[in-house]
Amino acid sequence: MRNSSAIPRILLLGAGLLALAACASREVIYRCPNGQSFAVTVSEDGQRATLVLPDRTLVLPRTDGETGMLFTEQAIYLGIDGEEAFVSEGEVVVYQNCQASP
Repeated sequence: MRNSSAIPRILLLGAGLLALAACASREVIYRCPNGQSFAVTVSEDGQRATLVLPDRTLVLPRTDGETGMLFTEQAIYLGIDGEEAFVSEGEVVVYQNCQASP
């Protein structure tokens, strides 16, 4: 005979794994109109972003932004608002109007 208490445990374990997967960070590739692209992984707590550019990788802490999320370190800025992102160095916008890839 089957142990009926095992089924709720299995369901609970499955639900827990799904919740964990939903919270996990994932890399998002942003593609820009000029053909350039970069990758971003936001930490689970939303306080850091790993920005992977063609020539370097940076970890940027989150700062206050007017809309969306803004991450900055020294003169590098990463802005994410919905499915759109930009990267600037100082006052020069290096990547703009970049869209998250599906």
